Amino acid sequence: MNHFLLHLLLPALQKDLIEKRIAGIAWLEPIFTIMFTTPRQKHFVAFLTHPGPFCFLAEENPIADCNADIVLEAATGARVTGVSIPAADRTLLFALSARRSKIALSLSLYGTSGRAVISRDDRVISTVGSMGSPLTSQDAAPGMLLPLATSGAHELAAALESGQSPRERFPGLEPELIDAFALPSGDCDVPNLLRFRDGVLQGKQPFSLAARRSMASAFPIPPSRAVGREGMTVMGPFEIGEEACRHLGERLLPAAFNIIVSRRTKPIRKRLASRKALCSKLQNELEIAKNHSKLRRETEALAAYQSRISPRASHVELPNPYEPTASLSIALNPSIPLQDQIRKRFKKAAKLERSVKRIRRRLREIEGEIQTLQTALEADKASHSLSETLGNIDRVVSDLGFAPHRGRTIGRKKKEKQYRRFDLDPVWFVLVGRNNQENDEITFRIAGPNDLWLHAQNVPGSHVVLKSRGTEGNPPARVLEAAAGIAAFYSRSRYSSLVPVVYTRRKYVRKPKKASPGKVICEREKTIFAEPILPTEENPRDS
Repeated sequence: MNHFLLHLLLPALQKDLIEKRIAGIAWLEPIFTIMFTTPRQKHFVAFLTHPGPFCFLAEENPIADCNADIVLEAATGARVTGVSIPAADRTLLFALSARRSKIALSLSLYGTSGRAVISRDDRVISTVGSMGSPLTSQDAAPGMLLPLATSGAHELAAALESGQSPRERFPGLEPELIDAFALPSGDCDVPNLLRFRDGVLQGKQPFSLAARRSMASAFPIPPSRAVGREGMTVMGPFEIGEEACRHLGERLLPAAFNIIVSRRTKPIRKRLASRKALCSKLQNELEIAKNHSKLRRETEALAAYQSRISPRASHVELPNPYEPTASLSIALNPSIPLQDQIRKRFKKAAKLERSVKRIRRRLREIEGEIQTLQTALEADKASHSLSETLGNIDRVVSDLGFAPHRGRTIGRKKKEKQYRRFDLDPVWFVLVGRNNQENDEITFRIAGPNDLWLHAQNVPGSHVVLKSRGTEGNPPARVLEAAAGIAAFYSRSRYSSLVPVVYTRRKYVRKPKKASPGKVICEREKTIFAEPILPTEENPRDS
């Protein structure tokens, strides 16, 4: 976001947001919205990624009812005590008072991607967004944002006396803005440039916005000097920065909505591409299957005239049994006996004939699904609001069997995975893998080096880890027998009367290089014979 324009927005932010309490912060990439508890309060809206970074004050929340993620929960309920812009930086700093503590919300709006950060005592609590390209001298330069006193004139005067051009002295100034104040001699009209800057910052000078590349990087320019600029988008004129930022923000919203819709429709578009590829494959298979009658005629000719065919022939010309005046050219495999070739050809012809109906039925199903997906993508374009569009997309995605998007709280810990577990007594318990992936997890991630590892001997089965709650040493014999019974029960030998089970310390179990999941090698193992039974009142194998 342009540094000059950000400073023009600052007075409106301080007037409308200070002493207001935050109701929540919503994030639906790329839109970041701060909502407030005060009725009819303006919302602070920012684009952290493309088409931004940019921010403005909006009358309505653009992502209301869109299942947006609730982020930066530490700021919820906090009161805004200050809004500022650090010197020579394109960052908005919100000072917040929350639960008898002071926190800070900083919003970086430079480079290609912005980031929102909640911190307390210079310690980062949570973040949203990601930094794009590193901060360059062009991004960090203060540009027009010099004090309103005469220091700016002194700086420019010193630059001119030293032989520097205004662009060399102030790299943050847009080249187009300097060109707009160019004199016939080629020098910059410094006094008028400073008067324009001071007049705009004081709210006494109307201005237009001009953008050459990204709309989010639009900068203020005198209305009279914005006319006739080729390759530039000009908006305005405007009287105050809040009005200019809101106008530009509303022009950027459609691009942001398109990005949101594109991300949300990704499962539909991905499924559509796969269905089209499958449809093309089925059509090719159908063309091949339609040749079953030709293959059958050739095979019948081989069977009828096999006495004329040389055993080592690789190609033959035979009369067509159905058209005596025509002939059939048939390629043969000399390494396979002719009788075997005839049998395989008849079998293949029958298989192709049966597959025609199946392929046609499958094609109708796939073409119907393609039509449904295309209709869903077209219907979204006719929706009147973003929430309606996303609702339609979620319904289609749900019908396809995908989980629709649900707003969530970022920063919340993931629920721990629950493994199959048996408590043998108040001290000892076992963990059992349900599949090869879980076998590797409990063996190499959950188990400690001195935990006991058990497995049914020489048969496929689950990995079993015997752990204790703080007790060191060997387990009692009854506990070891119960753990061995569990290992025997969750193995291919479940229905044997006694099963040999190996056990060893986890540190003696290793995984061979490039081995498939669940495959391990154990050393220093011992063997115990156990009855395959679970430590419960009922034996599950009997259920």
